[in-house]
Amino acid sequence: MAFGLSPRMLSPCPRERKLQPIPVLLSLSLLLPLMMVPSMGALTDRDVIEDLSAPQPSETTAIAISEAMEDIKEDEGFEEKAFFDTKGVLTVGSGINVDEFERVTGIRLADKPGDTVDSLVLNEAFLNQFDTAVRDAKGFVDDFESLSEAQQRVLVNMSFQLGRTRLGSFTEFRKALNSGDEEGILRELMDSKAAREDTPNRFKRHEALLRKERVALDDSNPRR
Repeated sequence: MAFGLSPRMLSPCPRERKLQPIPVLLSLSLLLPLMMVPSMGALTDRDVIEDLSAPQPSETTAIAISEAMEDIKEDEGFEEKAFFDTKGVLTVGSGINVDEFERVTGIRLADKPGDTVDSLVLNEAFLNQFDTAVRDAKGFVDDFESLSEAQQRVLVNMSFQLGRTRLGSFTEFRKALNSGDEEGILRELMDSKAAREDTPNRFKRHEALLRKERVALDDSNPRR
């Protein structure tokens, strides 16, 4: 998947953001090339990334995307030292695939497990990958804006974790989202290798978020 970063759209975030500490001495050999990636500038994780030429998202979508960013950071954690994930993929920061990032940007963040990368570089790289996840999530369904806040939030998280290709294999999940089949959404979400074997706890959190929203909507509207 491509990590193209578009101009940003500022949107108030529902929670305060905590930037990772920035070391005094920055690795300019990484930071300067990274900042030269097209459309990539000085961004903070208070930003919701969006193409300014596109229609502005609804308040629900802006909140969902902001919350998804926080969810992903909690799910992925943050490591300045590169490591192999459960799939044997060299990873660093908050779930950044080192090889894939190099493929699309030409920038090699780390060569081997244990290599340390500066926080500022990793924050920029995370925003780059998060922007791509949002775009892929929007392209996964017919009308992203029509989804509920929790559905948008879960879909962006899945997009970040799985990437466009693996997310695209969730064909029945896509059908359920497009048709508004709430039972089908829950069923197809959990009927996957990712949910059963790879990251079961993460998918259980997705399921709990969707169920919690559904209960809240039912309570507010008994005729649903």
